[in-house]
Parts: sequence; structure tokens; C-alpha cells
Amino acid sequence: MKKPIAVALSLRRCIVSVIAAVTLVACGGSSDEAPGSGAVAGSSALRPGSGAPTLAWAPSTNGGYDLPTIGAGQSESQAFSLLNWGASPTGSLTITLSTSAVFKLVADGCSGTKLAAGKSCSVTVTYTPSSAGESDSATLTASGKNASAALSLTGASTAPAAGAITEFSIPTPNSRPAGITAGPDGALWFTESGGNKIGRITTTGDFTEFPVPTTTWWAGTSSPNGITAGPDGKLWFTEYYGNKIGQITTAGDITEFSIASSNDPNQITAGPDGNLWFTEFYDVGRITTAGSITEFSFSEAGLLGGIAAGPDGNLWFTSFDNIGRIAPAGDITGGWSTYSPTFDGYAVGITAGPDGNLWFTENGGNKIGRITPTGSDTDIQNSITEFPVPTASSAPLGIAAGPDRTIWFTENGGNKIGRITLPP
Repeated sequence: MKKPIAVALSLRRCIVSVIAAVTLVACGGSSDEAPGSGAVAGSSALRPGSGAPTLAWAPSTNGGYDLPTIGAGQSESQAFSLLNWGASPTGSLTITLSTSAVFKLVADGCSGTKLAAGKSCSVTVTYTPSSAGESDSATLTASGKNASAALSLTGASTAPAAGAITEFSIPTPNSRPAGITAGPDGALWFTESGGNKIGRITTTGDFTEFPVPTTTWWAGTSSPNGITAGPDGKLWFTEYYGNKIGQITTAGDITEFSIASSNDPNQITAGPDGNLWFTEFYDVGRITTAGSITEFSFSEAGLLGGIAAGPDGNLWFTSFDNIGRIAPAGDITGGWSTYSPTFDGYAVGITAGPDGNLWFTENGGNKIGRITPTGSDTDIQNSITEFPVPTASSAPLGIAAGPDRTIWFTENGGNKIGRITLPP
């Protein structure tokens, strides 16, 4: 009668072992379960399958993992286990994370390891989106002798609220950013009046800078000021101290054209006639893409600031506290002196937005303004709306429409690039 008792005890141990599921070892036989079919993820004593080493990441859903959506500047950390489900060990492992500015491999317990059958190791990845409304991806890869595994990672940041302003610090100290425009390459291009450079910023905040050839002995800079995208696929900019109009390709090659008069070229825009138009102290200038310059007397408008092509076919400009408009032929139209934002706000930069409005900077008022160019003079005046810039005394200057219903602007006193998000 002792044998039946021994068998019963043995069976009881098997049942307990299966229920506990600590090592996934059954009584006799074998198991070829793969991770995700009931195996305990992360266990260091997983039951090996058969054949060559077989690697798998966990957690994983169909070979990928979606990190939670978080706010810009926040960070999400996620640990991943690498499992060897095969019947033989791997060679020395190498862990890589595809190049990404927002995904980082911060802990690696797998590289250099020879992972035995049924064993696991772990790594940790962080995701830190730099701006709102991002969608990012990366690939986490493990490779060793006769085995590899890849995991697709995706992350997203919450979309910014309408009217929210985001700021990016420029690498060059005291660069005094002035004009800004959307480039044909999908980036924003801007001038650095103090740094004597043309800058480029991507929509995720990555900067590149290109020195301007001309300088001046009294200021150490040609003071590049306004900038616009031309109809020829190049960027055109003014040199306030250098008294030139500059042209730069998206590769960074610069050509300069001298102005005969000494009227301090200020802001510049692409006109509806295929030429570039720029403001001077009291005049308006025009330059063809071949470099031919013509100037028009416009002293009755006062000191001119920004200039932009409006949705109504006219050129709109700023003059101290006024917003005005000029026809491409050089005639004044409309009551430009009646369109006035905050007193002493000192409107400077102006651009056409994707919403059918014109947007402008208030250098003295530390605000971004919006004006609707339709209706009566009273309607246009009453349409003016203003948005305060978060950084105090930032002195917003240049302004441009960017992709995805955004308006970008320079902060001449804050040494930053700002972005304002428009409602859908």
C-alpha cells in the first residue's frame, strides 16, 4: 500500500508546481510555449523551447510598443525584458536604439551578455518629446550570434492648446534674433542681427546657423534683419548696417546685392508680382530675383517696419503704432493710419496667417497681434486682438506663418524663438 501513497504525493507536487507557475516546469514532457502564451514575462528561469536561440522583447504587442501620450518636456520611462526562448545560448548581445532626439537608452543590462536558454535581461528607454503635438518613433534592436529581435517604439505628445505659446532658446548668446520666415525645406529661417548669422530651426527645435560674409567695423555685424522665402526657392534677407540685400540657399550658400542709397533696409517680403519688396527708413524698395533694385519714395508713411503680402493682394506694412497697406504699384490704399494696436506697442513684424488674418509683433508692448483685413475701416480696427508673450521684455520682432497652423516669431530681447498655435 506504500506505492500508491508515493504516486499520489508525486502527482500532488506536480499539480502544485503547475498551479504556482514559478518555473513553468511540468511533470515530464516538454513545453514549446512562446512568450505571451501564458509564460511569465521577465522570469529568469523560463522553460526553453527547442533549436537555436530565439529572442523576444516584452512587453510587446505585434512587435511594437506604444508609450503613453505625455506633455512636451515631460519624460516617460519604460523597462523592457529580452527573453531567450530558444534551446541554446546567444552569442554576446548588442543593444541599439535607432537615432532619435527624443528616445534614449538610459539603462542596458543586456549588451555584452551571452543570454542562456530560458534566461532574460532588461533595458530601460525614456521618451521626452520636445514640443507639443509630436508623433515620434524609434526601433529597439537586440542582436547576437544566430539571433536578433526588434521592437518598434512609438510616442506622442499632447497637442498644444489654441493660443498657447512655446519658446526655444537660440544657441548663440545675445544673437538678437530679428526676422523669421517659413523656408521651402519645412524649417523656419531667421536672422541674428547681433550674431551676424542666418539661423534655421526645425519644428522640433533643432538649430543650424550660417555666418553672413559682410560685417561692419563700427558694429561688428551687418545686422541681418528681415527675411523671407523667395519665389526662386531661396531665402532673401536685409542687411540693415551692411546696406545690402542677401540671398541664401537652403544649403547655406550666401550671395549679397548692394543698395545704391544708404536708407537702411529693414524688413522684406515676397510680393504678388514675383519680386521681393523691402522697407527702408522712409522708402520702399523692390528687388528682382536677378538682383535688380528699384526704390520708391514713401516718406509720408513715417518710419517703416515690417512688410508682408496680404490675402487681399496688397502689401501690408507696419509704421510705429500703425498698420497700413500699399499696392504693388507703389500707391497708398486704404486708411492705414487708422489701424492701431496698443498705444506705444510699436508694431514691427507682420505676416499673413493661415487663418486669413495678418499677424504682427508689438516690440514695445511685448505682444503678438492679429488683424482681419476685410470689412470697413472700423471693422478692421475692431478686429485687432493681442496675445501677451510669456517672457518679460522679450521684444518680439520678426514673425512668420509656419506649418500646422502655427505662427512663429523672434524674441529680440529674450534671445528666443516663439511659436503660437492657432485654433483648428
